Amino acid sequence: MARLFDSTSDRISFGTDPLPLIGSLSLWAYPNWAQADGAVHMYFSAMAAATQVFQLLKFSNNSLYAGWYNTSEYRVIVASASYTQTQSAWNHFVLTWDDTANVSKLYLNGAQIGSSTSTLVAFTTTHSRTIGNEASEGVGDYSFDGRIAEVALYTAVLEASEVAALSKGFSPLLIRPTSLQHYLPLVREAQDRKGATVTEANTVVIEHPRTFYPSSGKVSAAAAAPPPVSIYPSFLKTQQRPYRNVRRVA
Repeated sequence: MARLFDSTSDRISFGTDPLPLIGSLSLWAYPNWAQADGAVHMYFSAMAAATQVFQLLKFSNNSLYAGWYNTSEYRVIVASASYTQTQSAWNHFVLTWDDTANVSKLYLNGAQIGSSTSTLVAFTTTHSRTIGNEASEGVGDYSFDGRIAEVALYTAVLEASEVAALSKGFSPLLIRPTSLQHYLPLVREAQDRKGATVTEANTVVIEHPRTFYPSSGKVSAAAAAPPPVSIYPSFLKTQQRPYRNVRRVA
């Protein structure tokens, strides 16, 4: 089951280690609001100071802002006319960044929708990550109204093919698992599978997006026909029976 956020004080915070300077953020979001509602909605945030933030949010101008702000603007900014997020449905986001190559990219439902090539100046101070709210405030305008699930932070830049696989419902445990820094599937418990302490406030358990998890058995009986082989990551395509090592949870 995913988690429902009520656009006020609901939040899930985890981890106190610095964000990786080369990394990726992946999550599923189910907005209860229209893309052009003129309000601020925070999917994910981390803050070291008022002028040092890492965010994925939809701002009041209806543009998406994703990535680092460190005194100056380094976020990927995507105008409302350049993306389509579906209301009352699951949407998949991935943000990648590289403090060495100075490139950040934002993906929505498997397709790249924006990038930034300005010289990235990330911050390395210790801070907590927050899902569904602003990292320091906890209440107010910088919150989320809807569902969030399958939140993963990587210490590597995911390739486009890996982003596509995640957008098709593959668990982060199947995509570059050795590079996972944090992983919160948010299936019932608010728990980080990588061991960080998680603090949950007021969120409600709700229906989860369909997800394919690793399994030593077969695809669960609850699943319909598995997706076509073409969407599987290359390491699964090479198996004689590419479906046998995943199970689907609806």
